[in-house]
Amino acid sequence: MVTVSIGVLKSNAIRFLPDLSDKKKKAINAVTFLPGFKLAMKFTEKFYPDAINCKVKTGEKGYYDIAFRKQAQANILGLLVAGDSAKEYYNLESEKAIVKAAIGELDRIFDGKASKTFTGEYVLENWGHHKYTIGTWTQAFLQKESHLKTLNRPLAKKVYFAGEINDTYKQMGVPGAVLSGYHFIDRLLTE
Repeated sequence: MVTVSIGVLKSNAIRFLPDLSDKKKKAINAVTFLPGFKLAMKFTEKFYPDAINCKVKTGEKGYYDIAFRKQAQANILGLLVAGDSAKEYYNLESEKAIVKAAIGELDRIFDGKASKTFTGEYVLENWGHHKYTIGTWTQAFLQKESHLKTLNRPLAKKVYFAGEINDTYKQMGVPGAVLSGYHFIDRLLTE
């Protein structure tokens, strides 16, 4: 069972025997899988609202209170970026530069409160540059049904594919990936 991300499949990092059909390669390449990252930053006070959506050309970008409706004592603000905006951040070439750019943007929105209250603590999960993901997430409901069917066909009834794009219920994310795994294990054992 192959459970790598569609980004890894698109990168051709894996060689298949038998080779993937041209139809399957076309279906893989048709899936939108944007670069992106999630940045979590810690502040000494909550100066921000629960969510801030930013306008972008493609993909999405938004800040959100990671501790929203949780019994957390910390003030953690997340930045989720996918698409062209991620590429702009990637041009900065370092984690610290990405964090500095995010703090600068927050300072412009909130009159300098971000840099005054930023503790310096952060976690950057860079899915777009991680060799096991090479992107963010899929949106199966936006894909052609024929491509999804092609993606779910096994190779020679021996190699099965599972992951969020392979979920027949189109749940997306981790739930979709888990459901597709159950579905294809069942198929593998019963075919």
